[in-house]
Amino acid sequence: MRDGTAKGYSFISFNDNQYKIKYKTAGKPEDYQIKLYVPKVIPFPSKTSAKILANFFMGSKKTRLNIE
Repeated sequence: MRDGTAKGYSFISFNDNQYKIKYKTAGKPEDYQIKLYVPKVIPFPSKTSAKILANFFMGSKKTRLNIE
């Protein structure tokens, strides 16, 4: 998708005026919710830092991530 979210679909459940959204990535397990981008090679000795980017699908300001 244009915003970097993996192709998939959303499940929306309603309870009165409240709702919850769960995203399912197409062709991936249900718990596949994040894509990490890491450099393939980090020069040694490195005089700069390496960037690791995380793309969490369908997150919001209220989303909490538990990374183990």
